[in-house]
Amino acid sequence: MSAKSHSFFNPSRELYYSDVLPALSIAFLNDPDNPKIYTTSVTGLSELKELEDLYIDELNEYTDLLQQKVHSLKLYLEKLKLEKLENYEQRVQYVSNPLKAFGLLRRTHQDWPKWHNYTKSDIGAAKLIAMEQLLAKAPGNDDMMEAYKGMHRIEEVYDLEAADMAKGLLLGKQYDAKMSTAECLALGDYMFNQSEFARAAKWYRLGLYYNTEYSNDVFKQIYGFESDEIRKMFLIARIKGASVDDVPIYLRELSHGPHTPLWKSEKGIPTAYQEGCWGRLPRRRDLTCRYNSTTSPFLRLAPLKMEMISLDPYIVIYRDVLSEHEIRLATDKSNYGVMFDTWTYDADPRIKLERISKGGMLYTKELSVVNKRIEDMTGLNVSLTDELQMANYGLGGHFLPHYDFVNLTRRTTLTRIFETIGGDRQVTVLFYTSDVELGGATLFPKLNITVRPEKGSALIWNNLDHTGQPDVLTEHGICPVIVGSRWTLTQTLAEWDQMFKKPCNTKI
Repeated sequence: MSAKSHSFFNPSRELYYSDVLPALSIAFLNDPDNPKIYTTSVTGLSELKELEDLYIDELNEYTDLLQQKVHSLKLYLEKLKLEKLENYEQRVQYVSNPLKAFGLLRRTHQDWPKWHNYTKSDIGAAKLIAMEQLLAKAPGNDDMMEAYKGMHRIEEVYDLEAADMAKGLLLGKQYDAKMSTAECLALGDYMFNQSEFARAAKWYRLGLYYNTEYSNDVFKQIYGFESDEIRKMFLIARIKGASVDDVPIYLRELSHGPHTPLWKSEKGIPTAYQEGCWGRLPRRRDLTCRYNSTTSPFLRLAPLKMEMISLDPYIVIYRDVLSEHEIRLATDKSNYGVMFDTWTYDADPRIKLERISKGGMLYTKELSVVNKRIEDMTGLNVSLTDELQMANYGLGGHFLPHYDFVNLTRRTTLTRIFETIGGDRQVTVLFYTSDVELGGATLFPKLNITVRPEKGSALIWNNLDHTGQPDVLTEHGICPVIVGSRWTLTQTLAEWDQMFKKPCNTKI
């Protein structure tokens, strides 16, 4: 067995959103070699949960027709103990937990083919056909890889212990979710193949600790879990991550409980990005909250609650500026409209694209009032960019620090595209259309500012300074979502639209 790439399951920069992303993403979505991706949004994971419920229904009916194999199949269903979720809200609640969402992805990607092969026979042929049709919709390798990345981000960015994650303890809060041997070993394989050997060893040890749940011979045959093989991979990971001279110590570690720290596995110094996502950055005390009644004539009649976050660059939060009706309308339009994979984009073809979420462009007469409200909050025009961008983040969904401005003076290849939409992005308006239980904060690392999602609020900042030049202090990112569903509605205001709105520059 090669130590370079291993699996117990044997599965056969400058970043920014761009208005050209929808075409790019739809092209990938329509590519037959790139099947539907569930992991990148809670909406997709909810669909997958519904698909799993259908699959379990078919499997239950099929087992009623079997005689010889019914005992082993009943054991499988008993082990899953999955409650059928009757509606969308229940499915969203289920897949909002990263442990349940990861388990869902792993089961549907890795378990279904194994159980399907085991159950093939002439008995219940109609049920087998039905399950084959569902299996065709199961996650592919790309989807499973996104789930691995999401779990890795959650563990790494928030500095979580594998043993805590496995038992459902996330950032000190206990959840009703636990990881199985299969989930632990799957993450061990992924970490090993990413050369994260210390993390891999922890997951392998957890898999060994919980391996009693696969003591049935049929389960061993299907999953291929052998304790000796798991111990071997643990030792290989420890040797590759440290030294072969310490093998006796590694053997003793196997007898320890999963919460016992590994020898010589000290943690590094946290990055500014991590500390920001942890919420440890100090808050400024010299800024104020007030009712804004001056930006537009309408606000004199109905002022809005505004909190100043930064003076330079200008960053503010407006509270309670979206109604429940508007949020529901936008979410419903997204759920029943076209939601595509959104990607990071770079003009340099050497930089690899990365999925970050699912999104869609919204425009309806009912939501036009939101654009009018943006004009009231900013005092600027939304004339050429009336579409709003909806985004939903899935398992460990994030966006690395990036800029919203394009800097057309340096990126001349994009000039023609952005000329059609009014020039560079002057202002970004980010509406939070959901609360997020854990994670999902917006982080400005160069300003030591962390903003946690609050349903109905709007975060607004200038991307260009008073001279019209890109402001590098506006670099921002999205911390990985741990638990919950992060929905946002975004609008960007183009600089040329503000010709008669933006105050003249007096500091040239």
